[in-house]
Amino acid sequence: MKNRAASALLIPFLVYSASAQNLRLRTAPVLPVQTPAFAPLALPPLVSPTLTPSPAAVPALNAASAVALPQPAVARPVAAVAAPSAFAPPRAALDRVAQDKNIQAAVAPKSGPTERGASLDLLFDKGIGQAPSVPAFGGAGGVDAKDFRGAYGLYSWLSAMPEVKAMGAGEPLALARVLLKASPLLEQGPIIAMKDAAGLTLMSFNDPSVPPVSVSMRAEDLGPDGASPQALLLSRKITAARAADKADATFVNMAELMNSLPAIAASAPEPAAKPQPIYTPGAELPIDPVRQPAEFVLRILRDAGRSSDPYEVLALLKRAKSEALSRMNYQDGSKLVEQSYRQGEFQARQLIPGLLEEAQKAAANNDRAAVDKALDTALALCEYAPKMKDKVVAAYYQAQNTLELLKRYGPMDGATGKPVERQAPPSAQP
Repeated sequence: MKNRAASALLIPFLVYSASAQNLRLRTAPVLPVQTPAFAPLALPPLVSPTLTPSPAAVPALNAASAVALPQPAVARPVAAVAAPSAFAPPRAALDRVAQDKNIQAAVAPKSGPTERGASLDLLFDKGIGQAPSVPAFGGAGGVDAKDFRGAYGLYSWLSAMPEVKAMGAGEPLALARVLLKASPLLEQGPIIAMKDAAGLTLMSFNDPSVPPVSVSMRAEDLGPDGASPQALLLSRKITAARAADKADATFVNMAELMNSLPAIAASAPEPAAKPQPIYTPGAELPIDPVRQPAEFVLRILRDAGRSSDPYEVLALLKRAKSEALSRMNYQDGSKLVEQSYRQGEFQARQLIPGLLEEAQKAAANNDRAAVDKALDTALALCEYAPKMKDKVVAAYYQAQNTLELLKRYGPMDGATGKPVERQAPPSAQP
């Protein structure tokens, strides 16, 4: 009888132990948390302490789930082994990050090993990938939970979620919306993020009395509809930081951005750009060319008369003739065409001499393209002043002679007016 009673008591105990071990094997790793409430172990620099939280810091669970959860392991210091890097981060990016207060605290001469490690962890989440230091919720009811010391680790975790990747081009905005909701909790210290079928639940690790934050991971709640100006600003900054990190083969730009998340969350929205008024005081009222064709052509002629640029004047005169003939009847259009010719003759007599002088200077500089441009414009203006055509032809032959001389003898000496003596090429070396 005693042996039977002992066997009856031993069998349930073995079953319970086996189930507890299976639960431990299925638990998901949870990141270690550096909190002010726990006494960290004295470790050398760049070593992240692994902590065991007090029972008050763990969220309350019902009786059914409490039985299935394993007991927290004994805290052991785990050294953060840095993976060998295949590149050296650019100096400019490191200089920007060096201005951060956490970096300054990490490299301060008076900083101890614990302070240095905590400062670096807050900026870069060095605890990612270490053994869990809090009870793991993964595997209990389909809940995946992790603890984060800063926004950089949370950003990395969110970037791998299928719901975020499915947003495509809207992925930066989806990340921005979730990060901004987590920012108030991150300012208070480490957080616990739990993901289930309904979405995310964010809780403060240090203070269980802080109300949790629920975040929906549905596509309609992560899209542009209802996005705040801060979310739109952060999404643009995320895109820019990603591009800079990809170009520089580093990660410091995104780390710097995530460390400035509270400032972005508290920033005032950019003022909306005011639409340009249709009419401003002192500006001319537009003219409808369909209803007021004559006034429209007269304004073009007026603009041509005010211009001193020969190329612009020629274009405006041509436009005035075209608009008058296409928008008006023959009688009224002919009157405006005649007026454009009278105005064109007056301006052509003033502008053609300057074009000829410009062509001659371009020829002296051996610039054939500039010569052709000036002479073609002068010849086109001769349509309004036919008597100026002889001067244009003479200038054309003079410019062509100059170009031919330069082609044959080379550049001229300005002092003597003779071709510059060309230096013989150096003799070939043996």
